[in-house]
Amino acid sequence: MSKVTDIQGNSASKQKKQYSHGDVLKKSNPSRKPLLVVMAGGTGGHVFPGLAVAHEMTKQGWRIEWFGTADKMEADVVPKHGFPIHFLDVKGVRGKGLAAKIFSPFMLISAVWQARKMLKTLQPNAVLGMGGFASGPGGIAAWTLGIPIVIHEQNAVFGMTNKWLAKVAKRVLCGFNVQASANASRSPSNVEFVGNPVRAEFFHAAKTQHADNAYRFLIVGGSLGALALNQQIPKVVTQLRQKYTISVVHQAGKGKSEPVKAQYTQPDDSVIEFIDDIPAEFAKADIVICRAGALTVAEVAATESCAIFVPLPIAVDDHQTYNARSLSDNDAAILIQQDKLAENLYSQLDALLSNPDKIKEMGRKARALCIQDATLKVASAIMQEGLRDTL
Repeated sequence: MSKVTDIQGNSASKQKKQYSHGDVLKKSNPSRKPLLVVMAGGTGGHVFPGLAVAHEMTKQGWRIEWFGTADKMEADVVPKHGFPIHFLDVKGVRGKGLAAKIFSPFMLISAVWQARKMLKTLQPNAVLGMGGFASGPGGIAAWTLGIPIVIHEQNAVFGMTNKWLAKVAKRVLCGFNVQASANASRSPSNVEFVGNPVRAEFFHAAKTQHADNAYRFLIVGGSLGALALNQQIPKVVTQLRQKYTISVVHQAGKGKSEPVKAQYTQPDDSVIEFIDDIPAEFAKADIVICRAGALTVAEVAATESCAIFVPLPIAVDDHQTYNARSLSDNDAAILIQQDKLAENLYSQLDALLSNPDKIKEMGRKARALCIQDATLKVASAIMQEGLRDTL
């Protein structure tokens, strides 16, 4: 029976109520399909890469269970993909008041015990932490039970939970080459660069060809929209239309479409709250103007898109700027900080529209930087760790 070692190097066999991975598996039916518990939630940037991996694991003959929270998007999205979800009573405390921070240790302990109980019942071969509130207590619970942990950090800056779990995880995977970035000193030393899992539809979406001097813009500010993009881009489009033929698809965010729609002048401009078939819209767009969440950056690269990134200025540790720089530092995208948007957006777009070859070149460079087998690499790491005791 293999021993589990804690952060201080103490043998788990000396502690009470500890279970090695072998102990857990011995209780299971050896003929059953292996099981992965995915821990991901909160935002699409965590959930959708997790779903991409989950679907790949089912192709490999694994069963999937999911840990999340009841008040976030995973509660609605994950069951639609056919995966059972279990909810942990945990919330974030960053930016909350003093009372929330005082009671946060008790909430964490309670959530860890919840997760332990679920894991002991489910008996998974491995757990995958993709980020979100459930990843912390779920990962801690898995560690105390000796269940192999694989974590994947989508952003170019490791979040607090993944920094901690990296100390006890069997594999630490990341979506960006953090060791080669300006942020290397803040990243775990045992990280493996595998890329960000992206749905297959993004790779299969063929670029649409438009008439000469006619361009299509896609504006995506995230599911909640982006006020700066909603306010500034329609003004710039109006100016550019004095020189170019431009059509627009603008995702404004929930409850924000009408004010944005009023700023556009052409009847074929499309302003909607949320785009369901986003791969198709990426394929139709000549230029994408968007935030720089990890998943968005990966989707831009996968669809060979020319993008102007406007990072969210309040993103934790400015991680969206680091995400965007993975492409912009390689002349594969343009980066404009939000406080410079009104000043620089027109000139940057004018330079691109006057040079169509540059638009295509940036898209090709972005695609060349895309890790197309990221989903398979994550799945492979899970299978290696989850089946290690059975090989």
